[in-house]
Amino acid sequence: METKVINKLNSTTLSSSLRQLADALDQLADVIEKQKTVDNETHVKQLSVIVKRFSEKTAVLSQPTELDITAKYKKGFLKQYLQQRNIQSAKYLENLKADAYLNDAAHYMMQHYEHLKEFYKQLKKRQYLRQNFTFKTNAQALQFINNWCKLLHSNKIIDHYRMASANTVFVDVSEVHQAALFILGYWLEVLLRSKVAAFLKKNIAAIAQFDILSQMEIAKPDGTVSELDLMLMLNGNVFWFECKSGQIGGDYMHLFAHHRQLLQLDSQHSFLMIPEPNVKVVSNLQKQSGMTVLFATEADEQIHRFLSSALL
Repeated sequence: METKVINKLNSTTLSSSLRQLADALDQLADVIEKQKTVDNETHVKQLSVIVKRFSEKTAVLSQPTELDITAKYKKGFLKQYLQQRNIQSAKYLENLKADAYLNDAAHYMMQHYEHLKEFYKQLKKRQYLRQNFTFKTNAQALQFINNWCKLLHSNKIIDHYRMASANTVFVDVSEVHQAALFILGYWLEVLLRSKVAAFLKKNIAAIAQFDILSQMEIAKPDGTVSELDLMLMLNGNVFWFECKSGQIGGDYMHLFAHHRQLLQLDSQHSFLMIPEPNVKVVSNLQKQSGMTVLFATEADEQIHRFLSSALL
């Protein structure tokens, strides 16, 4: 009897121990599986960090250096090009630089032109007249106007502004000459120069040589003085750009046509940038000036398309 009880107890104990062992093994399997997952995630994270660091280093290495750019800069090419056409360059810049704050303000203008254009028209008019003004619009547009005014004010392009109500803004225009120039149209030049600079930097490996002249004062063959906004030589191809932010009358169209003929450039090498697409303006401009019209709102794509023709 005792032997049977002992055997039964031993059997029960063994069974219980086996169950505990099985449970322990299941738990261990869970722990191992979880650890594998953690290890995998850790390895993935580590791999991501390594890949990111490699990508960052590769990106840094692939960025053009000052030496890369300087080696391809053929200074004097455009001045000689003008002289060969009996055009004298009196004053000019040999770069595409503009202050960072002007770039920021110009880019915000381009990115949100649809919301800013009516306000900009008033700002431009009042800046020309040197009159402070109040502008009323809808709440959605006012958000973009507020952001742009904040940018303009922080960089002294306007003296003061305040939200007069839920849909009205008051603006105190600046008396500073540089600020007035920016509002009256220089922002478009700043934008153009930054887009051309970005194209050159991005495609420097495919560029054998380049030259730049911007904000030029020139003396034409007949002795009259005029201005050219930007000229670019890219792998021997010459491009000329003008900017116009306001209405373009017949006088300007004839002047642009005259300049294009003096420069001996066709429509694929002479461009006029305006703020946004306008079918009527584009048709008249291309017909009367012989230039290709570019739009600030589509500048990246258009500049890439036309300048790419000169790449190796």
